[in-house]
Amino acid sequence: MVLKPLRYIPLLLLGLFLGSCNLSKWVPEGQYRLDENHIRIEGKEAPSEVRNILKQEPTRPLQNWVYTIGNPTDSSGFDRWVSDLGEAPTILSIPLAERTTTQLGFYYFNRGYFNSRARYEVEIDSARRAADVRYFVDLGPQYTFGKVTYEIPSEAVREVVLNDTLSSLIIKGEPYDERTLEKERDRLSEIFRNDGFFGFSKDWIRYTADTTQAEGRVVDIRLRILDRPVRLLDTSYTVPHKRYYIQNIYVDYDFNYLNPNVRYEDTVLYNGYEMLIRDEEAYHPHLITRAVHFRPGDQFNATETKESYTHLTSLGVFGATEIEFSPVEGTDSLVLDAFVKLTPLDKRSFTSQLEGTNTSGNYGIAGNIGWINRNLFGAGEVLDLTLKGGIQAQVNTLDNSSLFNTTELGAEAGINFSRFLMPLSWQEYFPKKWRPSSRVYTSYSQQTRVEFRRRIVKVGISYQARLSDQWTLSVSPLDFSYVNLLDADPDYINSLFFKTGFQDNLIAAARATATYIPLNENQELVRHFFRFSIEGAGNTLSIFDSYIPKNPETGQGELLGVPYAQYTKYDFEYRNYYKVSPNTTFVSRLLLGVTYNRGNSPFLPPFEKNYLAGGSQDIRAWVAYRLGPGSMPNYIYEQENYAAVAPIKAMVNFEYRFPVVGSLKGALFADAGNVWLFNREYDLNDFEGLTEAQVESAKFKWNTLVSSSALGTGFGLRYDFGFFQLRLDGGMKVWDPSEPEGYQYVLDGLRWQNVTYNFALGYPF
Repeated sequence: MVLKPLRYIPLLLLGLFLGSCNLSKWVPEGQYRLDENHIRIEGKEAPSEVRNILKQEPTRPLQNWVYTIGNPTDSSGFDRWVSDLGEAPTILSIPLAERTTTQLGFYYFNRGYFNSRARYEVEIDSARRAADVRYFVDLGPQYTFGKVTYEIPSEAVREVVLNDTLSSLIIKGEPYDERTLEKERDRLSEIFRNDGFFGFSKDWIRYTADTTQAEGRVVDIRLRILDRPVRLLDTSYTVPHKRYYIQNIYVDYDFNYLNPNVRYEDTVLYNGYEMLIRDEEAYHPHLITRAVHFRPGDQFNATETKESYTHLTSLGVFGATEIEFSPVEGTDSLVLDAFVKLTPLDKRSFTSQLEGTNTSGNYGIAGNIGWINRNLFGAGEVLDLTLKGGIQAQVNTLDNSSLFNTTELGAEAGINFSRFLMPLSWQEYFPKKWRPSSRVYTSYSQQTRVEFRRRIVKVGISYQARLSDQWTLSVSPLDFSYVNLLDADPDYINSLFFKTGFQDNLIAAARATATYIPLNENQELVRHFFRFSIEGAGNTLSIFDSYIPKNPETGQGELLGVPYAQYTKYDFEYRNYYKVSPNTTFVSRLLLGVTYNRGNSPFLPPFEKNYLAGGSQDIRAWVAYRLGPGSMPNYIYEQENYAAVAPIKAMVNFEYRFPVVGSLKGALFADAGNVWLFNREYDLNDFEGLTEAQVESAKFKWNTLVSSSALGTGFGLRYDFGFFQLRLDGGMKVWDPSEPEGYQYVLDGLRWQNVTYNFALGYPF
């Protein structure tokens, strides 16, 4: 009899157990494998950030086990290859344990615990040749900040500091912490560099802490800011800090690092900026002047310089960017000349991409070929042309005569502008730091599936602005789509929710999306992500509804014989990234969406504007389009070719991400949610073959929100190649709202045939 895969699990667990009993196999004689570190602060478990102080970390058991089952002493061969996949055991080092103890003492001393004491103990298990190290820290009382006095010889700097004392991070009575002093040093340095003090270094800011003058456990702080040091041959002296101003700005937009000193053929003065021409004027000057955030006569500002770097890079036509400031010699005033050096990218280039696809369990191949033309009209415009294509094997009940029975072909063209498409004189009303851009685009695609053939034509324009380092805003005043259903299987079109949702449609939409993307700070314990968008279509056309011809059967207004869509769509997404430890993260996501149809879309919004549930980015225990709406019975999808979509969606996801071996990562996840119909009256003629009770079960109701939501869980593996991740998730159903009442709990053990596998690139969120 052939064993089921499930029966191999005990053998695997037994192998892991036996391997774990021999993790010290390759530990040298007389030494011990570090098994675990324990840190107790005042008898309590230390916070995760304190564990970063450890000078030795034990090898993870799985990596140690893989290393052990091979043979690291072989110069080559299979056993050596297996060991290389794992990691050698960490050998206990007493000197490193002593250094860790010393660093723990310093750590808490720097946080105001001046009387803290740190020690360590080693527990040895001779039989396993393993050791645990236990660290103990007794804190004692914590000191607080006292008064702050200032010693600042430079008058200009002293004035800035004394006018900003209310913003100081050093607050009397707050716990003493050297991190606060360092943050205050960074804050003051940034203020000075943004206030004209070119070349200011935070090393010139010094602190002296004094615990002898104040009563009690108080630390008085003396803040000293040294004058600017000057070194001339063998002589050094200091001068007071003074503000610098920018005198000239020179722009070389054809800079070549291999030939930096080439002779310039001409110069062009534009709005105070001097363009250095090597061969010919290839770029319109306003492309550069819009991206450089400082002007001649401005006071030096480090933040504006940083913003200029980012803006110039975002134009998409320059590969390397460098901005140099040089003090002007031979003048009594403190002035700088700025040199903006830009290295252009190739004017034309090709791109290509090939990938495997998995849509609703149907596998296929998709790819595209692209052509990019940079600086199309001389002002940094980027033209991109893309040809797309894909084939897929669709399993269905209608036709299985050929393997690849689904195709999609299309083309897209777009032009990116490094400004808002509007008169140039209007550009001055928008801050340069927004990095405004626009895109005009059009596309054509044709889908051929077993059930239908359709084509989609799109034309639109969008505006993007980066309001800050973390907030972006995108506005599309026009996104026009024409959906043309060429032919279709009648049973498919008459199936669930498609009477008006899946048909010829004109969609004249406008959209606005605000996104909060946190800075990529690896040390941050918690990071957040927000996205909110609102989209509307047909609402302006409805004003002229009385003048628009009506379809006598549906009553819908039609333009050129095609009904126009009318709806308002709201989407909200929130993510939270919590770093549990340096290598593990707990991620959660909340997604809410509503497409409210009205007027000329009386039944449902267009198919593309509804929501689906299931799939690799969603509720992973279900195949896409096979969950919901609400508690709709699941046998409907087994009998017909229905695709479940609906205008309301709510979903939450939780994922615990951790390392496994090397670049292989693991994840435990849980997904919950569903899609629903609005709780309104519907014409049963629009639901072919469904009863009133079944339609009622698909509606959103607060009192059935939990019971009509699906719950799935599972395990995933991700291999990180650096520039992308290959992901495999296996999801299992826990609560299935499509089952009859009393039978919705469906997790009755691990059965491989009940696992839904999802292959994808990148993380799901």
